[in-house]
Amino acid sequence: MNVNQKLESARDSIMQVIGTSELPVGAVYYMLKDVIRDIEDIYNTSLNQPIENTEEETEIETEDAN
Repeated sequence: MNVNQKLESARDSIMQVIGTSELPVGAVYYMLKDVIRDIEDIYNTSLNQPIENTEEETEIETEDAN
């Protein structure tokens, strides 16, 4: 299964859960808004992760050189 198929499958699953939840549209909106904020936090953390690793590696190399 390629990435496009996985994305479409995930989207279909989300839409099915929302459709069968019987929640009002306002509740779904705020729930998804919270989920997106959580995903954004995880995404931003993952972007900063290589920077932190690089800084740690540089500190270790500097300590080893001394």
